[in-house]
Amino acid sequence: MWKHEPVTEAQLPPSAVEVFEVQRIRFVEGAGPRLSAEERPAMNLLWDEAVRTDPNLFDGPAVTCVGLEWEAAGSLVLFWARPRYRHRALRQVPGAPPVLFARTRSISAFAPTQAR
Repeated sequence: MWKHEPVTEAQLPPSAVEVFEVQRIRFVEGAGPRLSAEERPAMNLLWDEAVRTDPNLFDGPAVTCVGLEWEAAGSLVLFWARPRYRHRALRQVPGAPPVLFARTRSISAFAPTQAR
């Protein structure tokens, strides 16, 4: 039977989860990442290579978070965009803007509802 040593807090990566206490959240659709003249062809080349490897890849719309902003105390604005799935290839392009997709990281919003 395989045994391992307990993981200490010092060995854990920094938390990637932040919890905000908000009374109001507003979702605003915005523009996707702006790409330079060098980044767009690099992204397309990487996407074309990926499609040659897997012709079933989907290049439909995805959802990405492009920003968070406090509007007022307890009021948060989440800016989102609909880039194509090929924008995931930007992760391999040095200097390209970071792209946060809801599929790989999630943003959850819980809102109270009226009791029935």
